[in-house]
Amino acid sequence: MQEHQLEAQRAAGLREPKMHVCYVLLLGADEQGVHKYYVGSTCNWMNRLHNHIMENANSAKWVQRWKYEELIETRHCHDRLSALTTEVGLTVQYKARYGWDNVRGAQDVNSNSSRRAQPRYWEPPDEGLAAARRDRSRSPARSSGDQ
Repeated sequence: MQEHQLEAQRAAGLREPKMHVCYVLLLGADEQGVHKYYVGSTCNWMNRLHNHIMENANSAKWVQRWKYEELIETRHCHDRLSALTTEVGLTVQYKARYGWDNVRGAQDVNSNSSRRAQPRYWEPPDEGLAAARRDRSRSPARSSGDQ
């Protein structure tokens, strides 16, 4: 934020600029002992964390279901857009590491079913597609027509 914007905020009585925070929570484990995770973002950090810890009605359903255990990480962002972008990135990163059904965040916050189908874009590529790509390769390796 530029200095003149900070001065304008101070003149308006705003002591500190709004700081957006993206965060990751470790939640309780399921019957198999697999922990769940929640990725979120807020501009009212202390209130939001309090809601999650106290299992308040303002907490996300996923957090209410699996219960808060620990704050894993926080990332400070300067505006809402960068916080949302960071939230999406962290959600994808945690889903890749811990599994689609074990992480909620960004636009994926539905806690209704842990056995719902993951989107096609998350699935590994078909072997047939990978083989077709190899056949069209420009490399000097033999293709199916060079025999």
